[in-house]
Amino acid sequence: MGRPAGANRNTKERLLEASAELFSQLGYAGTSVKAIAGAVGIKDASIYNYFPSKEALFSEAIERERLYFAEAMDARGVFFDAATQRVAAEAPESLEAFEDFLLSYWEPFFADPRVARLRRILVLAAPCNDDARAMLLRLFYDHPLGFAGSMVEHLAAEGAMGQCNPRVAAYEVCGPALTMLGQGLAWSEAQRRLRSQYRAFTRAHSL
Repeated sequence: MGRPAGANRNTKERLLEASAELFSQLGYAGTSVKAIAGAVGIKDASIYNYFPSKEALFSEAIERERLYFAEAMDARGVFFDAATQRVAAEAPESLEAFEDFLLSYWEPFFADPRVARLRRILVLAAPCNDDARAMLLRLFYDHPLGFAGSMVEHLAAEGAMGQCNPRVAAYEVCGPALTMLGQGLAWSEAQRRLRSQYRAFTRAHSL
């Protein structure tokens, strides 16, 4: 008698979770099938009952984390269309509201352990994995820049701020946060610094 379908799904989820954690610590090349199996408590060969290869396991693990990232953004009213590279959100009506919206947007990048873990996985894998490199750029660079640029466009069109180049303003808004992510700052410190940066942005672009 075979295992119940629920047991198979549970083992698969445990493999995805264990592999994501190991990939985030050791990188793709440094994580062995044996280590993943050991973390879940199964034999090495049993992994191939669920995934045809280590590469397939990696691909599904990062896709699982990408979906979590999308849900975290959706919860903040931000939607990213991967096909068009456009970001949709309920646009703020003032530069002051934009400050708060930006801080809400950046919080999961710093404070959500799974979003931070996904970024570590992609950074470690990007030099040797095209899919990881593309996802890293899409989620952690294109997404923030598209989000900020679309908000600036809206605010300028509504007369809530002075006219400016939305792409340049997006880099102005996102640059400090991306730098702080690279530095590994805790959200409490990053939030304080970003608040100061965005107040300066508001002063510079107010009508």
